[in-house]
Amino acid sequence: MKHLSILGPLLAMAAVSLGGCSVLAGRAGENGSEVWVTSVLDAGEARRLQSGCAGVDLSAYANGRFVQVREPHGRRTVTVIAHVPQGLQVQAGDEVEIVPARCSNGVMPEVKQVFRE
Repeated sequence: MKHLSILGPLLAMAAVSLGGCSVLAGRAGENGSEVWVTSVLDAGEARRLQSGCAGVDLSAYANGRFVQVREPHGRRTVTVIAHVPQGLQVQAGDEVEIVPARCSNGVMPEVKQVFRE
C-alpha cells in the first residue's frame, strides 16, 4: 500500500509537465523556444511570410538573414519567421533556440543558439 501513496503525486506532476510545451523543451531559456528550421529566407521572402510579425520593419536587421521555423504544439505546428544574427550558421533541418518565442511588441524572434545540425 505504501507504493500507491506516492503514485498519486507522481501522476499529478506528470500531468502538469505534459500540459505545457515549454516544460518539455528543457534547453531553451525562459523566454525562448526550441524549434526546427524549415528554410533559410532572404529579406524579401521573410517580408512576404511574416504575417505574425507584420509590424516589424525588416530593414532594421542589417544582414537580412532570416529563417522560417516550426514548433510542434501537440497536434498542430506553429510557424514563425526569425532573424539570424551575424556569425551564426543556420541551415534547414537545424534545431535552434529562438528568443522571444513569438513576435511581440514589434520584436522579431532571433536565433540564439544551434542545438543540433
